[in-house]
Amino acid sequence: MERVGFGYRLLATILDIVLIVICLTIPILLFNFHAVGQNNLFGLALGIAYSLTEVFRLATPGGMVLKMRIANLDGSAASVDQLWKRWALKNVGSICQILGLVTGIGLFITLGGVFVVVVAIGCFFVFGANRQTLHDKIAGTSVFKQ
Repeated sequence: MERVGFGYRLLATILDIVLIVICLTIPILLFNFHAVGQNNLFGLALGIAYSLTEVFRLATPGGMVLKMRIANLDGSAASVDQLWKRWALKNVGSICQILGLVTGIGLFITLGGVFVVVVAIGCFFVFGANRQTLHDKIAGTSVFKQ
């Protein structure tokens, strides 16, 4: 199996964005959500569930379409602990921002913003020889084309 580089990951992200927009739009139109709070709560729940596919299905739906999967560095199955660690590291910024919104503690929102930038910069590590992002390096995982 071959490790996936920037191009495939970017394409998977674009597919994920399209799928999320579709998944958000259809129920909002069908159930006629008017209140901003309803839309935001639905969007938050969908975003969390969508991102958790990396833990439970080893790829996001966009990655699945492109036949990608998260695995150990040698291509063998990643442990549940590795998958949760990778997910938490990748989403730490969003987690902090949600905590900030729920608790009203501005420090969480600020830290969340910093973590979002760190994770975004860490995604460019994929241009390295091992084709791993920062969260992959820390979790001991990589993304492979099946």
